[in-house]
Amino acid sequence: MTPLDHFIERLQMATVQLEPFPHYYLEGVFPDDYYRELLQHLPDSDVYENLYEVTDLKLDHFRHRDQRDMNEGWTGRLPSDLKPFWDSFN
Repeated sequence: MTPLDHFIERLQMATVQLEPFPHYYLEGVFPDDYYRELLQHLPDSDVYENLYEVTDLKLDHFRHRDQRDMNEGWTGRLPSDLKPFWDSFN
């Protein structure tokens, strides 16, 4: 089973939690071995962007949050040893 198939199965088994608002709560989204591999391939902090700097919504706590949009081409900034994993993730 591929990681995508695993995710789809987990999502199909999920139920909507109504409180405090309708949402899904999923555990085990990725197969354990794939999740360990994902953690080993996390990029260094210079690949992420500070949320406060890249958004028009200037909430103070955004100063302490970094993110990485996964728009097309985002893996171009990755080192060559990480790029194949994240290209396949996309």
